[in-house]
Amino acid sequence: VIVLPNHANVVFAANQAVGLARATLHVVASRSAVQGVAAALVFDHERQVAENVRVMADALAHVRTVEVTMAAASRTVNGVAVAEGQPIALVDGELVAAAATALDALVAGVLRAAAAGASLVTLYGGAGCSGDELAAGRAEVSRALPDAEVETIDGGQQLYNFIASVEASTALRPPSTSL
Repeated sequence: VIVLPNHANVVFAANQAVGLARATLHVVASRSAVQGVAAALVFDHERQVAENVRVMADALAHVRTVEVTMAAASRTVNGVAVAEGQPIALVDGELVAAAATALDALVAGVLRAAAAGASLVTLYGGAGCSGDELAAGRAEVSRALPDAEVETIDGGQQLYNFIASVEASTALRPPSTSL
């Protein structure tokens, strides 16, 4: 059994479960849902478990996670001042930007995540994100990163207007994968 924790706070518990489980567990330490998706996409049922675990773990290194949400309180973190209710962007769990709109926060976060290069950006629209907003997100990210392929998915996630997967390389990803 391969476990994808998909959250930084769950990785430790997943690793502890390895010693407690009756089945053989392998943990691929995904720290976000988009990392989990990247790892799952490279899984191949014809490979040996150890090889799948290695390839899935390697896939995590090529993915940055951008989360756009609203600030719960006014404060300054990592040199970024935010006001309660203001759109903010987190990259791999770290606050990187506060903006006037969720789209502005998305672009700021994606640009920060793509600093080392990006070939694929997948945008997941949240529960409150309309189709028009998701299309606008795609257009803005495409404008900001003209060399990257940009995909959109109605993710329906709570709390986050957008979540984006920023992949540095699509070499590990199977062609024409759709969710």
